[in-house]
Amino acid sequence: MISESVKHFRFQVDPCENFDYISGQFITIHFEVNGKTLRRSYSIANPPQGDNIIEFAAGYVENGPGTDLLFNLQPDDVIRIAGPFGRLV
Repeated sequence: MISESVKHFRFQVDPCENFDYISGQFITIHFEVNGKTLRRSYSIANPPQGDNIIEFAAGYVENGPGTDLLFNLQPDDVIRIAGPFGRLV
């Protein structure tokens, strides 16, 4: 936890994927809630290091579906992402 309501996340992208990004880009997490696919975007917070590791911070939103997913993850859980996206670099 970075603060009472903001958590730092660190993920390793599947090693068989080449996940190249540049500073300023973001990823989108895809997840299912009540049969619907939802998407939430998060800015990548760490500089590219060539190790397929991405980090981001997310704030807690009461009853937020993204919050439910992220704040209940356990080590080694797998999530689906798309990206990187963005040109504000």
